[in-house]
Amino acid sequence: MLYDPKLPVLLWFINHRYPWLWISSATDFVLFHLSRNTSARLPLPSLLTTYNVFLS
Repeated sequence: MLYDPKLPVLLWFINHRYPWLWISSATDFVLFHLSRNTSARLPLPSLLTTYNVFLS
């Protein structure tokens, strides 16, 4: 795999400009797995997505 020198810069830029992106995607990921493991579907990921759209 070739090393892309722009990748750390891009990650740094996203991390400093949009730190809530990491938090929300991690929370969405956890909630998706929780809702997949339980019988009832949780409405939380859609709420988080709406909150992210509101923030941006």
